[in-house]
Amino acid sequence: MGRILYKKRTVILFFLLAFSFTVSSAQKVSLDFNRKSLKTVLESITEQTGYTLAYSKEVVNLNERVTIRVADADLTQVLDELLLPRNIGYEIKDNKIYIFDLPAKKEASASQQNSQQNQVQIRGKVTDVNGEPIIGANIFVPGTTIGTISDLEGNYVLTVPRGSVVRFSYLGYVDQEFTVNEPTTLNVKMEEEAKTLEELVVIGYGVQKKSVVTAAISRVTAEELDVPRPSRIEDVLKGKVSGVQITQSSGHPGAESKVRIRGIGTVNNSDPLYIVDGMPVDGGINYLNPVDIQSVEVLKDAASAAIYGARAANGVILITTKTGEGVVKGIGKPVINYDFNYGWQNPWKKKSVLNAKEYMVIMNEAQINDGNLPRYTKDQIAMAGKGTDWQEETFNYNAPVQTHQLSMSGNSEKISYFLSLGYFSQDGIIGGNYGKSNYERWSLRTNSTYNVFEDKERNIFNKLRVGVNVGYSRDNSTGIETNSEYGSVLGSALAFNPRVPVYAPETSNDPDIQSISTILAAHPYAVTDKEGRVFSIPPAGFQEIANPVAMLNQPRLDRWNSDKFVGTFWGGIRRVAWFEI
Repeated sequence: MGRILYKKRTVILFFLLAFSFTVSSAQKVSLDFNRKSLKTVLESITEQTGYTLAYSKEVVNLNERVTIRVADADLTQVLDELLLPRNIGYEIKDNKIYIFDLPAKKEASASQQNSQQNQVQIRGKVTDVNGEPIIGANIFVPGTTIGTISDLEGNYVLTVPRGSVVRFSYLGYVDQEFTVNEPTTLNVKMEEEAKTLEELVVIGYGVQKKSVVTAAISRVTAEELDVPRPSRIEDVLKGKVSGVQITQSSGHPGAESKVRIRGIGTVNNSDPLYIVDGMPVDGGINYLNPVDIQSVEVLKDAASAAIYGARAANGVILITTKTGEGVVKGIGKPVINYDFNYGWQNPWKKKSVLNAKEYMVIMNEAQINDGNLPRYTKDQIAMAGKGTDWQEETFNYNAPVQTHQLSMSGNSEKISYFLSLGYFSQDGIIGGNYGKSNYERWSLRTNSTYNVFEDKERNIFNKLRVGVNVGYSRDNSTGIETNSEYGSVLGSALAFNPRVPVYAPETSNDPDIQSISTILAAHPYAVTDKEGRVFSIPPAGFQEIANPVAMLNQPRLDRWNSDKFVGTFWGGIRRVAWFEI
């Protein structure tokens, strides 16, 4: 009785399996497409059947236009009609439709027989480094339509011309290529692509894979820093990091920039906290040379910056400088780099102001509106011309900016090092040619790491490292008054009388223009240029507004010098193989 029951169960189980296979193979689909891409038609089939589509773009071309109209047709019948005439094969397995290229059918001939003799078949298995099969890996001959994909077990079979280069590729893995001359079994083990899967970002307490970081962290790499060549490290982040607003305080060479991370977080001081090589830095980061920076991370939310406490209320900017580790593959072979850049700066436009004739007309209208007689006659207005363009006289066109950078880096079994010397110079577009608006910075940096001892045979305390990161900078700058409507050079250039010439004339009967003798009688120490020419002075009523060119020639000079030295010393000991402090 027990045997009969067992046989019945076996028959029923077999019947159910056969029935399920018949049902899955007898899927019905309805299509009505006129000159649509083959891909669109196949996507409609997957929507109706619930199957997923697996194919390689490099191997199968699904852009061909097709026309098909069927109602409640078998799935296999529809696929045969769509794919087989186009030399495309398919296989339905585990709720997936695998699509692959079929060798083209050719008539038998002597040339074709020779071609077949030049064909070789390769087969094998595609796995990862752990031996697990890779499903759907692309195996193809580059530049042709010859190819296939690996199945559920990672197996593949492909016929290619003798001597072909066969490429194995899969998303997230390093491509591999092999030259095939004879029929062979080729098992390929694919390695993960470290560039895409192992990108690291610096966080408050170490480093993490970028793929697993959930906090609001943005990163700027050394490659991105090399493009704009900014004078200050803050300017590197302009337009590169979302949620970070950077505004320059003025157009003065070397002027500081205000950095605001997600708006203003606190009253009074809203500057973020700067961490350079793991150490907080007060007083700004103007001592850093942008060329020495390896990466910049911006911690924007409370979760990422929590480790720094209340100091991180306005966000944190983590700056990592370059080292010699990983720069040189070899022992004792230094790499020396010299980088030089030279450029010019010009004002991108001038403000639209009145010329001499327009100024005289406006002044006459003001006099008449005030109930007075016109100040200038028609003849004076007709002969006035354009007068003096004070912006043109003030601007320093083609103001130079240059950068020199010399660095040396390397590593050995005991030491890795990075040494750099940098020089940056910038002249202002107003006053730069008079020595009144200039900026110079010398920078020196040394980053070194020493392996005091390392014993791989010990299980604990088997490695001790110490390091020193030292940076020094000297800034020299001169400047004129900025962001001022009155009393500044640019403010005077915009508001000064266009009828007045740059230099005082020998004689003058014009009430707006004073002669040299008149000026020297009232001002014996009037400003002159190097050739002794006396600059004109403003007529009555201009108060703080003066001759802007004369202001640039004044002997007064505002100069600022600063020296900054920042050093970090650290040590690390490896307690066990996977933990270092």
